[in-house]
Amino acid sequence: MSCCDDPIEPSKVDPCGLIHEQKHHGNLVHDLFIGDPEKVIFKQLNEANTHLRELAALRANYDSVRKHAIGLLGKQRHCSLASKIPPELNYGHRCR
Repeated sequence: MSCCDDPIEPSKVDPCGLIHEQKHHGNLVHDLFIGDPEKVIFKQLNEANTHLRELAALRANYDSVRKHAIGLLGKQRHCSLASKIPPELNYGHRCR
């Protein structure tokens, strides 16, 4: 932003960037409103990085999404989060 830019005026969208984002995210917004949000979250969680999976394991609204995120985390990550994960969701993993 230079000194003469108006902060109220919206920035112009790069058409190439817009097309790239549409290809990358597909019909995400449409699927969230029309489809089953839980299934959409599962799909996004499979493609997510470790940090986002940890957040899902700790903070997801759906218990099934939390369990899925915990299952996707490696044993090392799961053990580091074990004290923060509720006992009812801490299934099948033992930390030593």
